[in-house]
Amino acid sequence: MVDRLKAEVPNEAAYAKTQAKIAAFKAAYGTILYLTDDAIVKQLEHDFPLYADNFATWAEQAQGSSQLNVWVALANNGIGANLQHYNPIIDDLVKSAFALPANWTLRAQMPFGSIVQPAQPKTTMAKADQFMVLD
Repeated sequence: MVDRLKAEVPNEAAYAKTQAKIAAFKAAYGTILYLTDDAIVKQLEHDFPLYADNFATWAEQAQGSSQLNVWVALANNGIGANLQHYNPIIDDLVKSAFALPANWTLRAQMPFGSIVQPAQPKTTMAKADQFMVLD
C-alpha cells in the first residue's frame, strides 16, 4: 500500500512522512475495515422507491454511527484507535488482498492497538457556531 501512496505525494519528504504513518498503522494490533455493500443499498432503493433518494445518505450515516461506536468501545477498554480514509486510492488493493466482492465499497480504515501517546488537543469552532437552537 505504501508504494501505491508514493504516486500521490508531492515529494520525497512527504513520502517519508507517509511511510512513517503507514509503519505506525502496521504496528497496530489490527485494522477494522468499514465497507458498504452497495448491492444492498441499491436493493433498498428499488424496494422502497418513495425513500430511494435517502438510502445512500442513510448508509453513510450508518457508517458514521458504527465507526464512532466502535471507537468509543475500544477507548472504553483502553485501546487506542484512529480513523483513516485512504480510499479510493487503496480500494483495489484492499479488494484484491481480501477477495472482497466488487459491490463492497471501502469507506474507512481504523487501526487499533496500544495508546502510544494521548490524543492532542484540536482547535474547534465555538459551540455557538456549530449548533443552532430553533424555537
